[in-house]
Amino acid sequence: MERNRIGDIAISAGLGFAAGALLANPARRFAMQGAEAIAAHDWVQTLTLEHRAVQKIFDALLQTTERDAGRRKSGLASIDHALTKHTLQEETVIYPALRRLDEQQAQHLFADHFEVKTFLSELQFEIEPSSPAWLARLRDFKQTIDQHIRDEEDEIFPMFRDRMSTEENARLTRRVHLQGVKVI
Repeated sequence: MERNRIGDIAISAGLGFAAGALLANPARRFAMQGAEAIAAHDWVQTLTLEHRAVQKIFDALLQTTERDAGRRKSGLASIDHALTKHTLQEETVIYPALRRLDEQQAQHLFADHFEVKTFLSELQFEIEPSSPAWLARLRDFKQTIDQHIRDEEDEIFPMFRDRMSTEENARLTRRVHLQGVKVI
C-alpha cells in the first residue's frame, strides 16, 4: 500500500511538472522573442524583428567609451545571447530549407554566421573592452551584421518566401518559433 502511494505521488508530481512546463512555454517564448516577434505571423517578420532588436543593442554599445567596460561586456553578452538564438533558428530551419532551392545563397549565409561568431569571440576574449580597439572592432562587426541583414531582408528572404507555398511558409514559421523557445 505504501508503495502504491509513493508511485501515485511520483506520477502526480511528474504530471504536474509536465503541465507546468507546457504552461511555461508561452512565458518563455514571450521572454525570448518579445511580444512583437510572437505576434509576427510569418518567419520573415519574426527574424526581421530580431534583426532590429540586435541593431538597437549595437547602437547603444557604439555610444560607450573606454570607461564603460562593464556596459560593453553586458551589452556584448546581450548581443551574443540574441544572436545565439537567432542563428539557431536560421541555421536549423531556414538555411537548410533554402539550401534545397539555392545552395549558393545558403552557403553564403552560413559563411556570414561563421564571421559573426569570429567577431563575437574576438570582442569577448581577445580585445579588452576598455581598449579603443574594442569599439573599432565593434563598428566592423556592426557593418558585417548590417550587410548580412540587408542581404537577407532585401533579397534572399523575400525570394525564398515567394517560392514557397502558404503551407510551407506556415511550417517554417512554426519551426522558427519552436527553435527560438529552446534558447533560454
